[in-house]
Amino acid sequence: MKSNKYTLDRYDEEFAVLVEKGNESHQKLIERSKLESYAKEGDILDVEWNPDGTFKEASVLETETEERRVQVTALIEKLKNKK
Repeated sequence: MKSNKYTLDRYDEEFAVLVEKGNESHQKLIERSKLESYAKEGDILDVEWNPDGTFKEASVLETETEERRVQVTALIEKLKNKK
């Protein structure tokens, strides 16, 4: 079983769009229903894949997600104050 970190980029109709951390050009589509009950856009997920490459399960990495949200908020504030 392969496990990787992904960011939940967005929900797009019936799919969740995951972007691989460290390789942002690599995206995966997962059925929205498999994540929407516990994952929000912007969450960092530890995703496990079945040997055939299909989605097995995911868990939200709460600490990493919160750290990233703080970084993004600080960057936005910095950019706002440059005006």
